[in-house]
Amino acid sequence: MKLLRSVLPTLILISSFRITSGQENKDLLEKYGYDSLRKYSYLICGIINDHSANIGTGFFIRSDTNVYLVSAAHVVTGWNAMKEKWDKNYPDRFFIKLPDRATGDDILCAINVKAYKKKMVPFSVWDKPDIFIYKVKNPSSYIINSIENLIVDTVGNYLDEMNRVFGYGFASYAHFSDFHSLLVLSPTLIDAHTVMKYEAMPDVREDNLPDSMHFIIAPVYSWKNNFGKGASGAPVFIYSDKLGRFIFGGVVIAINNKGMFDIVVRFEKFWEFFNANRD
Repeated sequence: MKLLRSVLPTLILISSFRITSGQENKDLLEKYGYDSLRKYSYLICGIINDHSANIGTGFFIRSDTNVYLVSAAHVVTGWNAMKEKWDKNYPDRFFIKLPDRATGDDILCAINVKAYKKKMVPFSVWDKPDIFIYKVKNPSSYIINSIENLIVDTVGNYLDEMNRVFGYGFASYAHFSDFHSLLVLSPTLIDAHTVMKYEAMPDVREDNLPDSMHFIIAPVYSWKNNFGKGASGAPVFIYSDKLGRFIFGGVVIAINNKGMFDIVVRFEKFWEFFNANRD
């Protein structure tokens, strides 16, 4: 099986969801159909040595005839926009797992991010979205599920006071038995809810200034915490009761120290950045 291919050029509120004896009402859970979202999350990994890697999550958006890979910028660059410093020993080449259209096999496609890192100007997470965008070369060679059909112009218009949030990310993977074992890693479910009205500005900055860049999600069950570092870059989808379907809500970029909530770049900020930087 061909393994490598170059594919890209060089706080918390408790919600009132119905719960019975620690289990969610089955009918309520089934109405979401969240498993359909799994196909949108893709593994991104940068090899550190024979048995460890930097792991993150990516997803795709089609625009006209182009396809773009999106993730959190810190996943592939090593720039920590929270602490405003570079993480050490970060690889210049990453891989993304994609199904080959000709064979149907999963392959790890190389992403050379060295040139991207050289061009990147250090920034603060409060001033600029922590977002990485890359145009895919020869996207027709791969089976790619993209999220553009789940995008609406104004997310807040379709939401209630509190909303259910789902997604998939490659959380908590750091070690592997061998290089080929990366091909069998599976994403884990992000099962969460918004902790305040979508338009509200969370108070998560150390200087107590309002944060217009992000919104906060918290796990539905604190004892079943499914947030992890590898979830950075994952798309999250908010279930809209008004539309009766999921809509794209934003991109996971950070978790708090205890993993009790995720910070998500809100859709409007993401979309503005995407359209300004996609080419």
